[in-house]
Amino acid sequence: MIKPWTFMFYNAGQGQLARMATHSLRELERVGSDQNTDVVALNYRENTSIGRHSQFEGGSTYHIQRHGAPRHRSELGSLLSCALASPKDLKSPLLDRPVAPGDSAKISQAETLKAFLLDSMKRFPAQHFALAITGHGAAFQGQAITRGPAGRAAISNDELGRVLREVREQTGRGVDLVNLNTCYSANLESLYSLKGATSTVVASQAALAVGTQPFAKVLAEVQQQLKAGKSVQPADLGRLFVQEAAVQPLHQLYSPTLTALDANSLGELGQAVAELQSQCMAAGVAPAQLRELIGKSVSVDFAQGVELTDLGSLASQIGECFPQLRPASEAVKQALSKTVLSEQHAIPEDESRLSRLVRKLPGLVGEQRELTGATGMTVFWNGSEKQRLACIEESDFGREHPIQKFMEYLRG
Repeated sequence: MIKPWTFMFYNAGQGQLARMATHSLRELERVGSDQNTDVVALNYRENTSIGRHSQFEGGSTYHIQRHGAPRHRSELGSLLSCALASPKDLKSPLLDRPVAPGDSAKISQAETLKAFLLDSMKRFPAQHFALAITGHGAAFQGQAITRGPAGRAAISNDELGRVLREVREQTGRGVDLVNLNTCYSANLESLYSLKGATSTVVASQAALAVGTQPFAKVLAEVQQQLKAGKSVQPADLGRLFVQEAAVQPLHQLYSPTLTALDANSLGELGQAVAELQSQCMAAGVAPAQLRELIGKSVSVDFAQGVELTDLGSLASQIGECFPQLRPASEAVKQALSKTVLSEQHAIPEDESRLSRLVRKLPGLVGEQRELTGATGMTVFWNGSEKQRLACIEESDFGREHPIQKFMEYLRG
């Protein structure tokens, strides 16, 4: 029997993410697969406590079955459940161990992801497939980032797009929704690689921390809708991820911002942004003025004072300041509106006392950024960051829309 949906979870749980990813699977077990859905997960983890649960190190693939009843969690209960998550609590059948203990680089290889997708789609055929990647991410610098003896490893966004296209060619069915449960992934230069590779993308403009998205709640809602005879399309699922993230306990810590996007519109949006850049140069806009507008736009911290700029906010600033660029800025905003299916942004003044307390713990979560006016996607307009710009220049976005000339212009 071909079920309506198969959910595939790819967890690169290195370091502090081990408990987060394991907690997410334990919550999924409280819902489990059913007559309309299958849930499969490749969970990589490294020991967070010396000598404890070493038998669970490495990458293990599970067919998620229901064990235990779903529970309503308070904020404190959610936090404790995440902090105390242990792999020994997972009860679902083990299908495979494709990644050896300590081989973190392998979970960050595109071919490991591809093998997981092909195997999961063969074992659990469905009308629709969803993939969620949980791990460290850094926008255009890649997904499922790990560090090991050989240094940093990551699945680049171009590689992710390639894998999705190859899987569709080999199986005849594509991955309909990709949920990047990683930091800073709702970024145009990053997601551009996924145009034509999937239908719907879910990603965050900012950092995700402490806990994951409420995958179990989403799964339960999908199962309920399918049982009632309703159809759940990829765009519906994307909106549901955003909706549930906005109301989960401690959402201001776990996922303070989340966006669902129409991947088929990314090409049009990229072209509109490239045209706006060209017209900024053609109009002779002073680089200093342009940098000032970037500074006035809504932004998120990226790394060590480097920021990602909200695209819709920036386009509005440019259109308001330069009438001759208003048509180009409006074209960007229209394309952005077409691309963004749903979005949510936490409001700092609504943050709970527990959330504020956790945020004060050193080295865990930074101060919450005011995202009022954010539009769901960022861009990286920073002419001085040559090393990071090189990542974009070498990506699908940079090859189709060369940015070097504009960034040199932006530097002044």
